[in-house]
Amino acid sequence: AAEVAAPYLSARDLAEQNESLRKVVAGLTEDSETSSQRELQAMKDELEQHTAIWKQQLDNKESHIAAVLRRVERLTLERDEAVQEKQQLAEKVQASAALPVQAAADETKAAEAEGQQSQAVRREAALRQQLKAVRAEFAKCKDALLREAKELRTSDLDVRKQLTETQGRLDFEVTR
Repeated sequence: AAEVAAPYLSARDLAEQNESLRKVVAGLTEDSETSSQRELQAMKDELEQHTAIWKQQLDNKESHIAAVLRRVERLTLERDEAVQEKQQLAEKVQASAALPVQAAADETKAAEAEGQQSQAVRREAALRQQLKAVRAEFAKCKDALLREAKELRTSDLDVRKQLTETQGRLDFEVTR
C-alpha cells in the first residue's frame, strides 16, 4: 500500500507544481506586455517631442524668412529711391549745363550758377556714396541670408532624420 501512495502524492505534487508554473508564466507574460507598452508609450512621447521641436523650428524659420524678406524689400526700396534721386539730379545738372550762357551776365550770376552746379556735383557724389553703401549692405545681407538658409536646411534635414528614425522605431515597436 505504501508503493501505491507514493506515486499518487508525486502526481499531486506535479499537478500543484504545474499550476504554480502556469501562474508564474502568466505573470511574466503580463509583465512583458506591460513593459512593452511602457516602451511603446515612451517612443510615442519621444516622437511627439521631436514633432513639436520640428514644428517650432519650422515656425521660427518662417518668421525669420519673413523678417529677412521685409528687410530685403526695404533695402530694395531704398536703393530704388537713391537711383531715382540720382537720375533726377543728373537731369538737373544736364539742364543747368544746357542753359545758354549769356555773355553779358554779371559775375554774381555766374558765380551763383557755378555754386549751384558745384552743390549739385557734391549732392551727386553723396548720392553715389549712399548708393554704394546700400549696395554693400544689400550684398552683406544677401550673403548672410544665404549662409543662414544653408544652415537651416542642414538643421531641417537633421530634424527630419531624427523624426524618421523615431517613427521607424515606433512602427517597429507597434508591430511587435
